[in-house]
Amino acid sequence: MDTSKARKAVVDDDANKLAALFNRAGIRYVEDFSPSGGRHIYVPLQEPIAAPEARELIEALMLRTASLDPGPHQNITDGCIRVPGSAHKYGGYQMLLTPLAEAYDTLKRRNSASVINALRQMLAPEIRRAHAARRRMQRLIPSQPGAQEADTPARGQHSPLRSVALTGVYDTERYTSDSEARMAVLNHFAACNWTLDQVRAGMNGTFAGLTALYGSKADRLLILEWNKATSWITERQPSKAHPQKTAHNYNTSLTKPTGGTDWVPVSSPVAMR
Repeated sequence: MDTSKARKAVVDDDANKLAALFNRAGIRYVEDFSPSGGRHIYVPLQEPIAAPEARELIEALMLRTASLDPGPHQNITDGCIRVPGSAHKYGGYQMLLTPLAEAYDTLKRRNSASVINALRQMLAPEIRRAHAARRRMQRLIPSQPGAQEADTPARGQHSPLRSVALTGVYDTERYTSDSEARMAVLNHFAACNWTLDQVRAGMNGTFAGLTALYGSKADRLLILEWNKATSWITERQPSKAHPQKTAHNYNTSLTKPTGGTDWVPVSSPVAMR
């Protein structure tokens, strides 16, 4: 889990999600953390699995964890990572979280094929989604001799503002502060006819990035900012008494020599960013 992909709060939340998932599957693992705030989880295996099988599992886990970096498992030539005790390029060392004796026992005994199959069954919906996304990408990209296989577009399925809600990471050239970024997300949800309860449920689940944008201020600011978002969207929606016109207004006077008619374009509704 990488802090370049999501805020540290999201990284920590993703690590907890994976730990809970692995515990339910009966998987033993070793965990460490980086001076940059990133996290590694190692799942040692008794029997090796093929690279495509490992990639399939990782890309399924991507759909549950916004900060997961799939790079080390998406090819067979690159993607080395720092193991516990390694020096970090920004100073400090990769630190082991799992107690040393437990880590040693896990690396010695390792995980059987049966618990990996249990994990695969638990991830069956995400595996199907990842396969469907890959098929869509392959239809969009013409096949060329020698071309490398396209990465899964799993993350790209989300709109930019949904990605902000997932990761807490936003374009600083577009939004100058956490406040602006989270208001853009709330405006987006309000435009999608979400309720405040749905937003709260998302912040307690999938949208950990939006929670990170609030920090400790969610209880104080969420209702206030949600009311602002719903008011802003309501003001920009055409009323039922005065529905927005979609047809051109044609002049019924005699046509000009050129044969054309004058028409007045009706302004389009304000688009959500």
